[in-house]
Amino acid sequence: MAYRRNLNRKVRLSENRDMYEKRHHEGIEEERQENLYHNVLKFFQCLFPQEESSFLEGLSYEVYEKILDMLFSGQSLEDMKKIIKMNQESKDVLIFLKVYE
Repeated sequence: MAYRRNLNRKVRLSENRDMYEKRHHEGIEEERQENLYHNVLKFFQCLFPQEESSFLEGLSYEVYEKILDMLFSGQSLEDMKKIIKMNQESKDVLIFLKVYE
């Protein structure tokens, strides 16, 4: 009986530790994406002060990286909007495929 209780306690502690590590990792990823978003936004506003930047909200980490690379290489605003539009269209197709599976 005591052995079983000890095993149950170890399992609970292990599960709690795993949940903590998972939440901690997710928090780090979320913070990393938010920092990248703010960096992209600042750099975008420096290069295009007259342009609206609301289209940059809510993108994936990969898209923010692509846009940051495009900003560094001096590509046009239209090219950035095309990348975002293509990404959004591919997301829509994936959602459509998941719904009809």
